[in-house]
Amino acid sequence: MGLDHFKKKSFTKKIEPRKFSDDEIRACKEMSPLAYFQRKFNLGQIKVKDVSSAAGGIRYTQIEVEGILRADNAKDGKWLSVHWSGGSGLGDNISMVIELDNCSFPYAVRTLLNLPAITTEIEMQRHETKKVQEYPRVPPTESGAVAVGRDYLQRRRCLSDEAIRDLEENDLIRYVSNGVIFLGRDYNVDQKTIRCASIRYFEPQAVENTICNKRDLQHSVKLFPLYIKGDGDKVCICEGVINAMSVRDLHRRRGESVPTVIATGGVSVNAFVTKNAFLRDALKAAGRVEIIGENETSDNLPDPLKQARTDAERRKLAVVIAGIGAPVPLIVYPPSGCKDANDWLRADHQLVPDTKGVS
Repeated sequence: MGLDHFKKKSFTKKIEPRKFSDDEIRACKEMSPLAYFQRKFNLGQIKVKDVSSAAGGIRYTQIEVEGILRADNAKDGKWLSVHWSGGSGLGDNISMVIELDNCSFPYAVRTLLNLPAITTEIEMQRHETKKVQEYPRVPPTESGAVAVGRDYLQRRRCLSDEAIRDLEENDLIRYVSNGVIFLGRDYNVDQKTIRCASIRYFEPQAVENTICNKRDLQHSVKLFPLYIKGDGDKVCICEGVINAMSVRDLHRRRGESVPTVIATGGVSVNAFVTKNAFLRDALKAAGRVEIIGENETSDNLPDPLKQARTDAERRKLAVVIAGIGAPVPLIVYPPSGCKDANDWLRADHQLVPDTKGVS
């Protein structure tokens, strides 16, 4: 449960805001996170063991959540958690709960102390006093633009007619004179409202003194990424729509079931996992989840520093997905020489990926 819990409007009386004492904060940081793990994860994933440090043989307790994270009892009595990969720290118990539950500091403290989640008057006002909801203004398909847009997707991006029809038949694309617009809808409502829209330009454009290949339209919300249902139980998560379409085509070429795809719109985007109920349920129902990575480059040369940063974000996404009870994702990379899934498709490689798991 995250901030969505605070949005409930069933409170009838004012509750004074509470400030947690230093003793309560310290207790949260020093208590074993085992009870929290037992509530959040499958018991079979959790292992508790005593270990000795290499220096001085100091013994301490370590808790492992298989394939997700590790928590250590530090010398000062505080518990510190890290991603299983060791590549990204989660911090103390409070920081860990904020990260995994995507929640506020007060909610994390209440969770660790096993207190009922209370919405204060201040918090309730903050969530109930909302701006009028604004939506992306998406232009209609322009006359004569369909042929140009389809030519771009087929000839320059090597996408199949089936891949393009996937978008057209699900009303997830608009064709305009200078590019194609991809749409993300809110499938939690009957109207399937457009909540996210991004334009991919045919050629780089000057937008607000910046040259760009693509951009999100105003009022787009990445909580609602583009989603296309597949005909199997695999879900593939990509950063861009063209890469997501390419992944579906790669599976078609192998004669395999075409996977469900989610195009997040950015390597650091992960809020949709916990805050979009429709996508959360789709991930939990999956038989297999793959995060499609990219081989990062600068000036057409491998960029190790950028690779390390984006890989850390992919591992973070994998942890968040595993945390909702979905299958632990596998991170799949294109073959050497291919930057992303679309390069992979254009190179016509066999679908035999390099893989990196969460662990």
